Amino acid sequence: SRSTPNFWQQNDWSRVHNDYHMQFPEHQYFIKNDFMGQNSIYLPVYYSNVCLKFIPVLDIVIHRLIELPPKNSRNWIIDILRVYSGMFAYHDTPITYLHDTLFYYDTTLSTERDHEKRVLVRAVLEPQPTKPMEFLSDQFINYLKSEDSICKWEPSPGYYPDLVLKMNDFIKKTSFKEFSHVDWRFNEFGNPVSFMLHLLSMELMCIPVPQAALNKSPLEVLTEHRLNIGSKLVEIVLCNKAMLPELSNTVALILSALPVSFSQTIYRKIAEVLADTSNFNEVDVDVGTSNVAGVYWNNKAQNVLILVHSFFQHCKSDKIGNLPQFISDNVGLFTMEAQVVYILKLVAPFLCHIFRNPTRNPTLCALYQAMFNLLSEQSVANPDLFVDFMYYIKYIYAGGELKPMIEKHLPLMPSDIASKLKFLVQGTETPAV
Repeated sequence: SRSTPNFWQQNDWSRVHNDYHMQFPEHQYFIKNDFMGQNSIYLPVYYSNVCLKFIPVLDIVIHRLIELPPKNSRNWIIDILRVYSGMFAYHDTPITYLHDTLFYYDTTLSTERDHEKRVLVRAVLEPQPTKPMEFLSDQFINYLKSEDSICKWEPSPGYYPDLVLKMNDFIKKTSFKEFSHVDWRFNEFGNPVSFMLHLLSMELMCIPVPQAALNKSPLEVLTEHRLNIGSKLVEIVLCNKAMLPELSNTVALILSALPVSFSQTIYRKIAEVLADTSNFNEVDVDVGTSNVAGVYWNNKAQNVLILVHSFFQHCKSDKIGNLPQFISDNVGLFTMEAQVVYILKLVAPFLCHIFRNPTRNPTLCALYQAMFNLLSEQSVANPDLFVDFMYYIKYIYAGGELKPMIEKHLPLMPSDIASKLKFLVQGTETPAV
């Protein structure tokens, strides 16, 4: 028998490995020093070989070649991958390596190296014993197998819904017969859902960018292309109200595994909801799911809130870190009481993330400014809601950090509101830790 990546399935693996080292002997060499005698013995290698040691070097070489200008390295990458692609069968984390490569070099690979990207994906996935190519879409597999240096593939209208529903079915499944050949004890992923999430996100990152217009740079076209894909994923959620909670979770997971450019559509959707005042209506009774008397949001605003909360729950700091800047840039949209309540409900569960951000002061100022602008009016239906929120931010996060701003606005408040807010400038004199 011969060596195999699934060594745990061989009864005679030790003999096969020892036979290999008898035929190709290797040793661990070390530098002698004064503490070692002249007759030191070099230790033989039993648990590795020179090919396995070369895999991390191959990883780095591919990354360095991607960083070089395409005209100098295009043929090198393709030739190296065609010769050494079989070594990825022995890679400890091949799919994670491919995902991270596509993620980190997203701009370079998408705008300048479409052909090399296809060759890289096939070189890594085809040798894998887990057979990941079987879980990719037919359209994407045909795109990967194209030998043309420029392959113009545009997904069909049903492509994105099929991907999302496929991922959603994976999340809900309890039995995975298609993975019966996979031993999860020795796999880089702990479960099929994580395995499928990485494959799906890689597939979305590999969708080719349309040809750049004459008046646009490749980077501008890439940004629009990524926003377009993100918008299609979001619309799948918002247009399917019967499956809204589970699809929100699925799309949020997908967007969290993609570069930031895909998820910018989330912030655009929030701004779109806030800018349309028809999404917010004033009523006199406690209604809807807002749980705030006098405030009502229509279904679109509520659905976007559910999706955004799912996304923020799954995403990392590189994506949620855009939230403070978004609040500061769009403070002019918070004019109605329902709009301010909406942004507070959106932000409140993730204040701990905001306060890890160095730009927290402008964000707090923007939130406080929106509430002060609202409280200065006499028609606020829920003044205690905003007063309580200000005190919460002060005692949990800000301390006396915003005292100058509060002292500036306090005289402009109605007397009943000012009497409730007076303790914001008393007590804690230093920022909370």
